[in-house]
Amino acid sequence: MSNFEFEAGKSYFMPVHFGALEPGWDGMTVHYEGAVGLVFTGPIDRSAVAPYLPPGFTATDPATISVRYLKLSGCIGLAGGGYNVVAVDVTARFDGEEDHLEGDYALMQWESHAGPVTAGRELAGAPKIVADIPDFWSLGGTKGWYLSENSTRLAEGEVSELEKLGEAETQALTKKIQSRPWLSWKHIPTPDGTGTDVSYPTLFSSRLNVTDAWSGRGKVRFFETTFEQTPQSTRVSAVLANLPIPEEGDAVMVEGSLDLPIYEWRRLR
Repeated sequence: MSNFEFEAGKSYFMPVHFGALEPGWDGMTVHYEGAVGLVFTGPIDRSAVAPYLPPGFTATDPATISVRYLKLSGCIGLAGGGYNVVAVDVTARFDGEEDHLEGDYALMQWESHAGPVTAGRELAGAPKIVADIPDFWSLGGTKGWYLSENSTRLAEGEVSELEKLGEAETQALTKKIQSRPWLSWKHIPTPDGTGTDVSYPTLFSSRLNVTDAWSGRGKVRFFETTFEQTPQSTRVSAVLANLPIPEEGDAVMVEGSLDLPIYEWRRLR
């Protein structure tokens, strides 16, 4: 009889005592065969988001906030399954002892599947919470979405006036998206919750391979909720519902595939 032992070079996720990841997925790259995104962007006052950026981060000047709805399908890590995402990012710069870069700081990510939520939090410290996020709706040229917790609506958005982009514009958009890293902060408290085991900034890249894209106008709205309504998200809703986010802004719709190169994700220093 012998105790469980970790094998070097293999990927482990909780619960680790059942062994490394199965051969069906090596844990190094997450590939999604299908990705549809509805993305709203607009200007925001730097001073409004500064209190929510951790040490080393500053909001860019000017600052931009984006709200992304993603419908993901054909995920290799889920044996071909899929899920939906609503993410809120703000343009930010990180300046550390070694790293100096600009990207999109992840303020919040809601996802409709617990597996990716757990993996993203454990690996990169992505600020993820499980929520109910139905597939987006489409009516009369307008496409929209909403997300909720315990049947209480947390946010909603839509895009309209969509005009398809040409090949050159689509390639330029793809290059712009792929050039911007996601920035986050990984925090794991001590078992009693009063201290810190791990707390540091992170970088996690992605590669959205756009095949078709449209530009248009978008709307987004967040709702403030009570603890009794949304016990997981009430801290988040209290902030996002009161940020000075424009009522309308630029929007794009994209279709394609997505790769998350986990092997590139790392700690910022």
